[in-house]
Amino acid sequence: MTDRPSFTNQQINTIVPNGKVDPSFLFYSLLPRKSELLSLGAATGVRTPILNKSAFCDIKVKIPVLPLQRRIAGILSAYDDLIENNQRRIKILEEMAQSLYREWFVHFRFPGHDKVKMVSSPLGSIPQGWGGRFGDLVTIERDGINPFEFPQELFEHFSIPAFDNGRQPATELGETILSGKYCINSSCVLLSKLNPRIPRIWLPATSDQRRAITSTEFLVLKPRPGTTREFIYAKCCSEEFAGQFASLAIGTSTSHQRVKPENLLTIPGTVSDRSIIERFSSVVAPMLLLSQQLRGKTQNLRRTRDLLLPRLLSGQIAVKEN
Repeated sequence: MTDRPSFTNQQINTIVPNGKVDPSFLFYSLLPRKSELLSLGAATGVRTPILNKSAFCDIKVKIPVLPLQRRIAGILSAYDDLIENNQRRIKILEEMAQSLYREWFVHFRFPGHDKVKMVSSPLGSIPQGWGGRFGDLVTIERDGINPFEFPQELFEHFSIPAFDNGRQPATELGETILSGKYCINSSCVLLSKLNPRIPRIWLPATSDQRRAITSTEFLVLKPRPGTTREFIYAKCCSEEFAGQFASLAIGTSTSHQRVKPENLLTIPGTVSDRSIIERFSSVVAPMLLLSQQLRGKTQNLRRTRDLLLPRLLSGQIAVKEN
């Protein structure tokens, strides 16, 4: 839905509501019907499903009186407003953490930097004693498990789709997970080796109630003594690291390229003084924790909205028109 002058290509079906229909209500009315719309497109028999205009125009939508439409749309949009507000806060928190990382570990303006000697290196001018490789900071854990062998156990599954859908793990029975996974805990950082041009870096918040597992497409990074997962997370999120990591990808298809774990460990970088890393982590840890909490709240808001949506549209939940 757009609230400004826009244009589309010819493959987009555009609806311009008249005065009898609230645009937001119509938008929410069509949201639960995604499968129906996809099936109509698939019925055309072409390789790429296309929902033609005649089939689209035949879709029936239940339209109550305008005041009721606005009331329903107002309830649902209130959830979306809260979700959008959380997403803005998450973005600000992540940017604050990344800004501090760049200030201290890229521009080397950390506390006390004026008392540290700068030396030449293949990376350029760096503080004395800061040279090293990524493998000096982390190890790659491979604690494998086959969840299918525990059919009735509930697992917290940190998968690629779960990351893309709000960075919240899916709770799944072992019998539904048909491939091997890695066991993880809250001390690690997850870095996707699949299609590294699309960064996927995850600070997993695991539960004591269930075992946490992750896709083998994620590299499970465990900080070495002297470093922290907040520092590793910030480093992996940096532009410099992203470019180095993406350059290691191999594979003929751009949609299925991967990075070999052993190559990741060879990435050159600055290995800071332990006290500086700990000081950095003490500042950004509360930011990243709040970011995680906001993502959890956002997921709950989405679930509540999605539960209310069909009930409001069907009239199962009564809404006053005022």
